[in-house]
Amino acid sequence: MLRTRTTLVVGAGASAELQFPSNAELLARIIQGFDFKRAGSESSTRDGQLLLRNVYKLAERLNKPVEEVAAATERLRNACRLGRSIDTVLEQYDHDPLVLACGKLAIAYFIGQAESRSSLKDAPRVEGELPLQGKVAEYWIYQLGQLITSGVPRSRIGNALEQITIINFNYDRSV
Repeated sequence: MLRTRTTLVVGAGASAELQFPSNAELLARIIQGFDFKRAGSESSTRDGQLLLRNVYKLAERLNKPVEEVAAATERLRNACRLGRSIDTVLEQYDHDPLVLACGKLAIAYFIGQAESRSSLKDAPRVEGELPLQGKVAEYWIYQLGQLITSGVPRSRIGNALEQITIINFNYDRSV
């Protein structure tokens, strides 16, 4: 049990064990997904097709020509090749609202996709179980739950949770 106020800083990548993309994986997926030169060919990916549809919608919503938004995706792809994380790439392009919008679109798309495939679910399969699948005891988030609740009566779990502040640098909702 945590007996004092505790702050946890959770970095990007902490949810990789739950099948969420790491920094490098997210960048790679953006590079591949925004490769619109493949659109309509046999090497076109499902992600590429879905992202292209969303780029059309983004262009419409922003009242911009699709070609301008597509050019922004290409700038984003090129920057992702050298970036350490999507955050640093977007930081470098803070002057370009179209690149920022395309980056946010990619983050939402790929994190949403990962959430649907994750071993962390919205609800447990069986009432009373945890919403985790697989070897639950191996997940750090499970071990954190044990640390927080160990030796705490069920009636005081809320008090134990009030002792914790979490600063989360993840885009997903695993924490």
